[in-house]
Amino acid sequence: MTQNQRIALVTAAGGGIGQATTLALLRQECTVIAVDRDQAALDELQRRANTPRLFAVVADVTQPVAVERVMQLPARLGGLHILVNGVGSTCSGGLRDLRLEDWWQKFELNLTSVFLCTKAALPLLQATPGDRVVINLSSSLAVVADPETLAYSTFKAGLEQMTRCLALDLARDGIRVVAVAPGPVGSTGGEAGFETETYLRLTPLRRFAEPEEIASMIAFLAAPAASYVTGAILRVDGGDTAFGAGWGAILQSLSRD
Repeated sequence: MTQNQRIALVTAAGGGIGQATTLALLRQECTVIAVDRDQAALDELQRRANTPRLFAVVADVTQPVAVERVMQLPARLGGLHILVNGVGSTCSGGLRDLRLEDWWQKFELNLTSVFLCTKAALPLLQATPGDRVVINLSSSLAVVADPETLAYSTFKAGLEQMTRCLALDLARDGIRVVAVAPGPVGSTGGEAGFETETYLRLTPLRRFAEPEEIASMIAFLAAPAASYVTGAILRVDGGDTAFGAGWGAILQSLSRD
């Protein structure tokens, strides 16, 4: 690693957006630590990247011991400039059919993982000179109400408030905190499940995003060129939030007519 090379850590790096983000940061000449629970997905990522600047770590970042182990690697590499909290999971179901165990599982994935990783990374971020940033992955469903994604929408809304609180807290250390909020994204295994003609018609641009389009925004925010951006939620949603009403609510309304 050269003196000016930035070090990034990406969680959920094996997924669609995570892989695209890792590859985008590698193109910026970053050293990237890719973290995921899926060994096969990390193997595929390493095959695609084909560079010694990528380090793959299998870990469940909802577990404190695993997170502490993960943070040992950037410490050995010399610091941490960029933390991308990409772990999250959708969960279908409203109040009447959502099970408590599903609620807690999605809470751990969407919020606890961000808390644990950011808290564990803080000493490294504080000790690393230069521009440093925490980037959280939110969703348009944080502000677009859908009664059939009660848990996911609630936790992503909480993540956006966490982002703002952390931005104010860490500003004293010169550390930026931002969030990227995609709308529906194809090829991610998450909101990609909504990719039907009906949902496409409810998206103003009439298409879903590609993971690379979300990764491009994350890569921009990770770069020193964005060094004055903090506390912001950047919506990359094809006009989803501008449309202003939830898919589920619209479909329910149509089904009642």
